[in-house]
Amino acid sequence: MCELIAIACLVAHGDINETHATKFRDRYEADRILKQLEGLLADFYPFPSKITKTDKGQEVFLIKEGNFIKKPELIKL
Repeated sequence: MCELIAIACLVAHGDINETHATKFRDRYEADRILKQLEGLLADFYPFPSKITKTDKGQEVFLIKEGNFIKKPELIKL
């Protein structure tokens, strides 16, 4: 599951040319993938969020609160 999250981070940031490099594609260790990504983009890790609409129809991006796994916890796991 950890590797899946790490790979999803790579896919989400596929617009960064360096994420296409062999050093990422050949990795299967989530902690190494996440540490390398952090070197490219410090704030890459996903966070739980929700898009909702106001009464006027504007979309608002809300960060959800709760017990979600944080980057240091994932790396440790």
